[in-house]
Amino acid sequence: MSTAWEGDEPRSTGWTRREWAKLALAAGAASSVLAMGGTVAGQLLPPPAKFQGELRQEIYYTKWPRPTWWDDRQGRPILATDFQEWQGASGVWRGLFVNERWVPGTGLAVLVIRVKYDAPEFQVSTDLVPPRGFSFYHDDPGQRIRIVVFADRCTHLCCPPGWHVITDTVPDRAYRIPPPTYSVYGQDPIFCICHGSQYDPLLLTTNVHPRNGVPYLGATHVHGPTQRALPIVPVRVDGEVLVGGMPDPRWYDYC
Repeated sequence: MSTAWEGDEPRSTGWTRREWAKLALAAGAASSVLAMGGTVAGQLLPPPAKFQGELRQEIYYTKWPRPTWWDDRQGRPILATDFQEWQGASGVWRGLFVNERWVPGTGLAVLVIRVKYDAPEFQVSTDLVPPRGFSFYHDDPGQRIRIVVFADRCTHLCCPPGWHVITDTVPDRAYRIPPPTYSVYGQDPIFCICHGSQYDPLLLTTNVHPRNGVPYLGATHVHGPTQRALPIVPVRVDGEVLVGGMPDPRWYDYC
């Protein structure tokens, strides 16, 4: 299996493995815990008597370390109509807002992707049920929009995977199963450059969290070293704004 790394240096990117690991820790360690809910979040927030902020269920744009098309939208709510087909962006769900400003490092890092609306390859293999009022993905038949939201922390070692933001390193094509995003549509799967894991947003499947035994729905892993799916975040749209819904917080407690 080929790798994007040689020793501590990537072959063609400007980021070392240590830098990517630091990014994952800084952006995700607190956020994945805070997203779990009240009892766990209390470890990160001030005592209730001093707490003046709010946790928001809406999904907001966050910046990627490299220049992206959504850089100037950081801190704005993500709208379902913002994306062209096959576009995606990084965001935060259940972030803490104080004085109308997001507190960096809070909330669950997410990856929002608009896939092809009528792709016959789109599969949802699960008996799970989304939270009331939410769906496992957002469909707008009138505008032919389909959006899927994923936790943006790799299930291998919690590094931050990306969607079409790494263009100078080619993902390994030795896939464990053919990913239709690439084999049919020529789009790279969700790609974690740190260690090479890849996930297909068109193939949603049920996996079981190895530490707690909880079944969850996620994007099928099509390339290791990860061995399981990338969890989705159920969504609904309120006035075009994407809103996340908590299925079972144990889906996301692997970081």
